[in-house]
Amino acid sequence: GDPRLRLFITHSGLLSTLESMYNGVSVLGMPVFGDQQANMIKVQRDGWGKVLFWDQLTFDNLKNMINSVMNDTSMKIEVARRSKIMIDRQQEPAEVALYWIKYVIRHQGAYHLRCPAVT
Repeated sequence: GDPRLRLFITHSGLLSTLESMYNGVSVLGMPVFGDQQANMIKVQRDGWGKVLFWDQLTFDNLKNMINSVMNDTSMKIEVARRSKIMIDRQQEPAEVALYWIKYVIRHQGAYHLRCPAVT
């Protein structure tokens, strides 16, 4: 998350959309297939990005949407709020990983946690 980034133009896949939210950057989504359209419709409804469908793509539409998202203060506030929620956690990921590594060692491989389907 480069702090100079003011807008993320994406195909609207789940991971890139979540990464944008985590970093507090508004989104201009141009979904291609699959879940991407639903992802961007939710982002737009939640107020931290806009969707531009391919059949609406013209130079002027793209330019206007870029300017609209980059200059929308309410979107910046909303994505910053969501970023804070995402980042806030009780433990750091490294602490959680260390706990589970030690847990497996303490319980000789923790075979009781293995999925029965795994042989």
